[in-house]
Amino acid sequence: IRSRLWMIVVCPIVAALVAGIVSFLLPPVYEAQVSLLVRPAQPLASTDPTVAALTADQISRTYASLMTQRPLLQSVSSELGLSIRPEDLAKEITVTPEPNTTILDVAVKDTNPALARDLANRLTAALIAEVKGFEQQETSLPNSRTGDNLLVVSPAVLPDRPVSPNKTLNVAIAFAAGLLLALGLAFLLDYLDQSIKTDEELTERLGLISMGHLSFVPSGKGKRGELVALDAQSHAS
Repeated sequence: IRSRLWMIVVCPIVAALVAGIVSFLLPPVYEAQVSLLVRPAQPLASTDPTVAALTADQISRTYASLMTQRPLLQSVSSELGLSIRPEDLAKEITVTPEPNTTILDVAVKDTNPALARDLANRLTAALIAEVKGFEQQETSLPNSRTGDNLLVVSPAVLPDRPVSPNKTLNVAIAFAAGLLLALGLAFLLDYLDQSIKTDEELTERLGLISMGHLSFVPSGKGKRGELVALDAQSHAS
């Protein structure tokens, strides 16, 4: 560590500087959130005893999956006049069912805060409309379930702070990673170093005995200090 202290100090600083510059150049990403309450309807009695009724968790996860399906995303994209593909739009959307509840947390991320808000609100409205359309088609089927109720508990508002990049966290992680890398590299270089630095190492590794030491004499300006033969009266000679 002492012999390679410069590397252990420089690497974390360089890594932190690079992370800070990259984080500064990245565009800020905003997140808009909607809370959607799913009130499952009680299933009608089934004539088939082998068919189990759907649980509230299964129903919530079904609606969560519907929110990222291609037809719904295409409809929302067309209504907002977006040119983004449904596959790319799905990457900006995260739907998470809250544990032990029937609430869906819908989060939409985008570099435009207003667009993130509009996408979140429009997406939930499109899902509610689509579900009502499904229920109208199922009312004529035997053993059909009565209509589920989807209610917007908390609509999306305009986000005022970006959620990423987190400059402080990125710099801290980069500094720690640079420090660990520098330490590991220092020990690796020390392990791979096969040079002989002491008389004891010379005798132990090669079985030779040192006859003398040549000291290092820095050359003066305009002189060639690496050739001791040029000055027979020098200390090195």
